[in-house]
Amino acid sequence: MLILAIKSLQDGKYTDFDALTPTNCCHGMALYVKILISNLKSLDLNHFLDAAQLRFHTLQACTSSHLEYAQWELPTALIDLASLYILGFIRENDVLKGARTNPKKIKNFGEFSRKFCYKVINKLQRKYANLIAESYNKYVQDIPSYVYINALTIDIWGEYVTKQYLKIDKKNLLYAPCLFSMQIVLGWLIYNQSHVVLLNDIKAVNGELLSQQIEIYRGNGTDGFERVSLEQFSFLPDTESLVVFRGYSIKEDVNSSQINSSIVPFDINLELLILSCDLYYPLFPNVSDDPDFGNSPINLKQEKVLPALRESSKIKGVSVQDPRTFCLTHVVTASKSQLMSEKIFPVYPVPPSVHKDSSNFIIAML
Repeated sequence: MLILAIKSLQDGKYTDFDALTPTNCCHGMALYVKILISNLKSLDLNHFLDAAQLRFHTLQACTSSHLEYAQWELPTALIDLASLYILGFIRENDVLKGARTNPKKIKNFGEFSRKFCYKVINKLQRKYANLIAESYNKYVQDIPSYVYINALTIDIWGEYVTKQYLKIDKKNLLYAPCLFSMQIVLGWLIYNQSHVVLLNDIKAVNGELLSQQIEIYRGNGTDGFERVSLEQFSFLPDTESLVVFRGYSIKEDVNSSQINSSIVPFDINLELLILSCDLYYPLFPNVSDDPDFGNSPINLKQEKVLPALRESSKIKGVSVQDPRTFCLTHVVTASKSQLMSEKIFPVYPVPPSVHKDSSNFIIAML
């Protein structure tokens, strides 16, 4: 797995690290992957690839007395990416149920028992679900207080990703509220002047993919995103890591021959558009073995957030029930080469059952 992970990193196949955990943290996972990739940029990956291949053959020939010789140290970021590669590899997508994991796929790489596969995957999912849930508050500490997201400072949004607002289920998995943790991710991307992409699958009512709309932005360092022209984008290296906000919109009475001429850039700020989408997404996901999980509302101590939420609620067509404008379905880190390749990103369907009317108690408060 380490060898495959290094090759994916070298080839710019960053979506291979799109790990799935039981929590609603794809935006947190995307940012975590981007940070890991950045931390490894200065390393000689060929050195680690050669060493990994050598040790793989060594281990095959090892007896128990030689195992100590085969052990070696790796950068923590590389170990993490290899772990996320495993979780990404076992990911499967069900049209009705959404993304799922199939731990038995690990058997493709060795003679492992079913029990071993499930034990390893459960351990990895727990580790990264909890790590990411706790990371949002750490990001807040690293972002200056002058950074604004949707007209509010980072610390106001950050109030709702502190420990008291995290939830824990019966399996000791931690969950951060989706809407507020997304604002922290946006704040990090704004402050670090990161390049992000809005990828909109434009579909007909019958589900036919008519076209794709790609808009590129860059954080301005203080309070939002600015558009990036294709000419400016062309100067970025092919290995540039991009956080991609993937979604779709439904267009009525338009066919594939008409659609390209009818596409116009969004006239909504990216951060406001994302916030409006999250209003229609549950703060916390369903937990199959804990039916009461996530049913308690969040007490909005910071009333300053209400104007921003009300402003975003004015944007229509941003939910599964009404996707005329843009319905956000997934966030993932990809490379520039992946974005510009002819291969269309895989679509991760979000079943209508995931978007439950009034499940997000914030909507009821506006």
